[in-house]
Amino acid sequence: MEEIKTNQQQYKVKLIDYNCDAAQSFGVYQKDDNEYKLYDYVSSLSISCGFHSGDPVKIQKSLKLAKEKNLCVGAHVGFPDIQGFGYREMNLDDEELEAVVIYQIGALQSFAKIYGIEVEFVRFHGAMYQMMNDNVDFALNLAKAVKKSDPWLIIYGGNNETLSKISSELSINTAFELNIEKVYDENLNIVNENINEDKMEHRIKAYLQYGKIHNINNDFIPLKCDTIHFKSLKALQIANSLVKPKPVNYNKVENSGWI
Repeated sequence: MEEIKTNQQQYKVKLIDYNCDAAQSFGVYQKDDNEYKLYDYVSSLSISCGFHSGDPVKIQKSLKLAKEKNLCVGAHVGFPDIQGFGYREMNLDDEELEAVVIYQIGALQSFAKIYGIEVEFVRFHGAMYQMMNDNVDFALNLAKAVKKSDPWLIIYGGNNETLSKISSELSINTAFELNIEKVYDENLNIVNENINEDKMEHRIKAYLQYGKIHNINNDFIPLKCDTIHFKSLKALQIANSLVKPKPVNYNKVENSGWI
């Protein structure tokens, strides 16, 4: 590990955002201790907005810590399904879906103003995230609601074809996300299966060095992403020790040549 730390030039991936979910507690259901430890190793936080998780006190605390640690923040938006933690699909009409999205983004923006923070992206949660990746029409409806909230918001997603459609049709900024702890199929779609923890360190090093991952068939294939999503503290610590993260918005500006 020490040899790798001292030779940063060998890593193909040099500009990347590390992201984790925040305010993932509600009322008496708390898991703060583990969550807050992640904040020291990421460059962006997806803060739950109260519908699938995240109560007002937890949202404020996550924003306060984001301010202290100079982290970029985004709205983690899900279905109004607190009992199911947002993992259950809901059949909302277009008007209901728009209202659900705008309400959650607005709630986080109101809190963020207290700390002088701009909400810079939206990451959808659970069933909403999966439906966005699987259904282009549904994804476009989500994106239209996001654009009504703020046309400058970046949408994080896990399907490149869908994100390209959103970007081209609605002129919205998007960011492709690699969920480093999940298995991918041959088409780079997420399989609902976690990577074996024993293989995690190799997977992180391989991606940062070559910009590739092993898929479900063990093929080593290229995957270009803007942000990597983490849940595991150990995985985050490994990645952070190799390549320091920078938020997606910073990466886009730096790549443009402005800085």
